[in-house]
Amino acid sequence: MKQALYLFLFIAAAGGVYAAVSLRRIIREGRPRALEKADAILVFGAAVFPDGPSLSLKLRALRAALVDADGGAPRVICTGGWSRGQSEAGVKRTLLMEQGVPAGAVIPDDGGVSTREGIRSARRFGKGQWQRMITVSSPYHMYRIGREARRQGLETIPCPAARPGPRTFRLLVFDMRQYLREVAAVPAYRASWHLHRFLHGRLGGKAVGAVMQVSGRLKSLFGEADSVAAASDTISLRIKSAVAGFSDTDTVMTPASGLGKPVEGTIGHRFGLRHNRLHSGVDFRAAYGSPVAA
Repeated sequence: MKQALYLFLFIAAAGGVYAAVSLRRIIREGRPRALEKADAILVFGAAVFPDGPSLSLKLRALRAALVDADGGAPRVICTGGWSRGQSEAGVKRTLLMEQGVPAGAVIPDDGGVSTREGIRSARRFGKGQWQRMITVSSPYHMYRIGREARRQGLETIPCPAARPGPRTFRLLVFDMRQYLREVAAVPAYRASWHLHRFLHGRLGGKAVGAVMQVSGRLKSLFGEADSVAAASDTISLRIKSAVAGFSDTDTVMTPASGLGKPVEGTIGHRFGLRHNRLHSGVDFRAAYGSPVAA
């Protein structure tokens, strides 16, 4: 019993030391530093809310625009997934263009749904020619970005997008949560990297690479599908709210409207939401070969 307790205390103490050391490194890597010329600026994604981009995304886009204006790199890569049906990369591209960055210099990448995939996508865009990148993200994210980039053979110049102004209690709690999340994410990323290398040796590089690419594209496509669904819901609500007493097909198909059934049969599916999508028509059940009227 005592041995088990001692083992537990030893593991807890070792975990605490590891967490403290990792937190110190994360804080140190997130401090501002002098920038150098690079092949590209890589801006990582952040959340987009229904009423607009999050503060983190705005700060990252603004920081990247300032670096671009200073001539830090000839191109800007915007990575990210999809937030509530909106492309994080697309929103960042719009913000960068509003800050004066030429449209031709901005590369939106919806396949960079994670830190690892964002760096991997940037390497593919560079076709092996880009060796040094200015990485723009929140301060707590810089340490993990640097470690992952080194694993993939890239040199990074950290460019943290720090939040200006006073730190309120709410923002302080948010920062603490993000830093603690990073403390857990750093070893998780290391473990997943070793797993990736193991599978690479067992299955071959092409097979693992194909799986990773397909996984990233699926996440992106799911995000696009959510975007279409959200737009469909909005269109459906606007149509129904614009017509007084709207009831799918009943209001439209009346003698007064001059519209009747195009075919004799029962209604299968009405206009409106179906399976969380806008069904933009009315389905009728009828026998094959039944006459259809205009």
